[in-house]
Amino acid sequence: HPIPVEVKGGNNVSARSLKNYIEKHAPKIALRFSEKGFEIRNPLISVPLYLAPRLNEVLDYLEGK
Repeated sequence: HPIPVEVKGGNNVSARSLKNYIEKHAPKIALRFSEKGFEIRNPLISVPLYLAPRLNEVLDYLEGK
């Protein structure tokens, strides 16, 4: 299944298009990369930008939850 991803360059993390996608398609998870901290609000997972190169590890961690 595809995982929707949104990347935000600053602290403004309003994700209207991602929220619309979640409402329409109900994915198991959706990822938002930003300068903010790590947060899980199912299905939306907020991931700090510095962890982007370690995406596989982040997904492995989420599978273990």
